[in-house]
Amino acid sequence: HIGINSKVLLAAMMPATWATASTSPFLIPPVLIRSRVSFFIYNHCILQQVVIMNKNIDITGIELHTKRLMLRPWSMNDLDDFFAYASIDGVGQMAGWFPHQNIEESKKILKMFIDGKKTFAIVLDGRAVGSIGIEEYDEKEFPEFAQEKVREIGFVLAKEYWGRGLMPEAAEEVIRWLFEEVQLDRILCGHFLNNQQSKRVQMKCGFVPYRVISYQTRMGTAEQTMMSFLTKEQWQDRCMTQKDKSSV
Repeated sequence: HIGINSKVLLAAMMPATWATASTSPFLIPPVLIRSRVSFFIYNHCILQQVVIMNKNIDITGIELHTKRLMLRPWSMNDLDDFFAYASIDGVGQMAGWFPHQNIEESKKILKMFIDGKKTFAIVLDGRAVGSIGIEEYDEKEFPEFAQEKVREIGFVLAKEYWGRGLMPEAAEEVIRWLFEEVQLDRILCGHFLNNQQSKRVQMKCGFVPYRVISYQTRMGTAEQTMMSFLTKEQWQDRCMTQKDKSSV
């Protein structure tokens, strides 16, 4: 129970960006205060703690390895590699953006990758050949996931490496890290309905089709997009099944 100095105590408990709906230390109405972690407060009592939606991500210092690949944060040393694949026609359009027109455009976007601390470079034989971004999902589009720790992943691979199984290999390792280390409950991933390559990658990683939404691209188009998800429980079951098969 929060006593007579409830206003002061609540202020001490909350980050500066939080606020109650009342200026009275005695009359705090029922209120839902929302942030990454929310508290239901009713009659001066904290009743329930609920984890909210998009989980914070910071890949600083993280290095993941697969049989053929390394996944690590981007650096400005990767600029030439990034421009080399992002400027090729047919690569960016699959994810909703135009090919980069010059290296300065790639430099601006690469800086966003670095500053955002949520996008892995996919490195093969010392060369950055693609990316996997751990993006915030659309909370308004999917309010049903409000009490889970969720993120959305998106990926791009250099055209010359398509069809070699590199993208599922990279995505599965990032998925493992997100469930085991970051402790997500659910991961979303989408593909345009005409993007069969991305669809196959997601199926190989165990994603389950959920529903079609309209996605506004950077090209000024609205693309019908199949959103799929993978829960931690589904991923664990899949890992166990794969382990049982390999032991036979």
